[in-house]
Amino acid sequence: MSHIIRGDALSNAHKDHNIFALRDGKLDDWPELEKCTSISICNSDIIDGLPRFINCPQLKFLQIDTSDPSLEIPESFFRRMKNLTSGKVKKSTDLSFSGSQLQNLPVELRYLDKLQLLDTSDCFELKIIPPNLLSSLTCLEELYISKSLIKMFIETNTNKDQNSFLFELTNLHKLKVVNLSIPCLSSFPNQLFFDKLKYYKIEIGDFEMISVGEFRMPNKYKELKVLALQLKDDTDIHSHKGIKLLFKTTQTLLLGKVGVQNVVNELNIDGFQDLKHLSIINNNDVKYVNSTYLSNCVNIFPNLESLCLCNMMNLKMICDGPITLESFAKLKTIKVEMCYQLGNLFSIYATKISTSTRTSEIFERNSSMKKFLASLEKIEVCECKSLKEIFQIPMDCDKVEFLKLRTLTLQSLPLFTCFTKVRRSCWLHSAETQTTNRDHTKISTDEDDHSDTVPPLFGELV
Repeated sequence: MSHIIRGDALSNAHKDHNIFALRDGKLDDWPELEKCTSISICNSDIIDGLPRFINCPQLKFLQIDTSDPSLEIPESFFRRMKNLTSGKVKKSTDLSFSGSQLQNLPVELRYLDKLQLLDTSDCFELKIIPPNLLSSLTCLEELYISKSLIKMFIETNTNKDQNSFLFELTNLHKLKVVNLSIPCLSSFPNQLFFDKLKYYKIEIGDFEMISVGEFRMPNKYKELKVLALQLKDDTDIHSHKGIKLLFKTTQTLLLGKVGVQNVVNELNIDGFQDLKHLSIINNNDVKYVNSTYLSNCVNIFPNLESLCLCNMMNLKMICDGPITLESFAKLKTIKVEMCYQLGNLFSIYATKISTSTRTSEIFERNSSMKKFLASLEKIEVCECKSLKEIFQIPMDCDKVEFLKLRTLTLQSLPLFTCFTKVRRSCWLHSAETQTTNRDHTKISTDEDDHSDTVPPLFGELV
């Protein structure tokens, strides 16, 4: 069990008679604490466990730090601590049961009406959160309950009870930080608070996939926006507006099954402007990460730093169609594994611009390509049986330089012939792009370019 109360360190505790502090000792007899304002018990053995309650009406700070996993907190333990507040400046109250064997949240927590942080993460035995408890904590700003509600959801027979607990979160108008794990998206109420969150780490679905591939759920207290999503086959993501709001702000995204064929076009038409890390794993639905033939040509993934695609049986292309100068401009790492229909990682097109002059298009496309390729530091491609090359580049482009590339891994690619393949240019003017959008056809493809010959692994333009 970690800190029960997290707050300012108790300095000069031995000078204050209203402070009870015990470190590296044993506690077998609780003293009189009626006038006590602060209690700190650190790295000490509590011989007979916590009492049913302690009479501390003046208590403002409580810390119990013990490695004893069997220590249980009686439901009435906080009953006579109604003035509990910690922190000399912020006057905040932080309460953590993290990692404990706690089975029920004490109903007396509702008396802590100044509570701003509640942490029940990694409480794998937690099964009961009393009704109306969370909604009574109206000052709550941070809530950490990841990996703690598995038993409650599994053993609860109806979604009504599950929704009741989650619906209470809608009453917490000061909530800014959430760390939440839920096995099923159907448990979510439609109207939640996601648009007001400052930071979040939200896992929905199969927890076993959360640490697969390059994805790692960061420390719960890191100030990040992270979403991991694995849906059941019959779940319609478009009916959950609260979740779709997260796609606009998330910085790290893990997708399993999500029931869409095109990630950008169906999940965030704005192009995931804030996303830094994207992993898509064990997905048989997605065909394109992005297709500008199906949408307006906007800045796609302008801040993306890492892209991991693993076991995507039907992925045809990562990016299909022209992209803007800022798209993928910060990408450092690409990892692709077991994507059996993928022919190449990227096909460099002319960037869509307002001018129609050929010279300007060449300059714009070359600038876009240089900016994109120059940021790459690591490329890893394994077990992609249809992959022929890493990049396709137009015949009349400038020299291609990978200025920061440090790691290149190519493994189990039976049809692979070259790192970059030079192909005939594909000029996309505004009118041609509109026709393409309507007819869903390409102007030029590899199959049309019979003049191409098999180049060496690294062509002369590299």
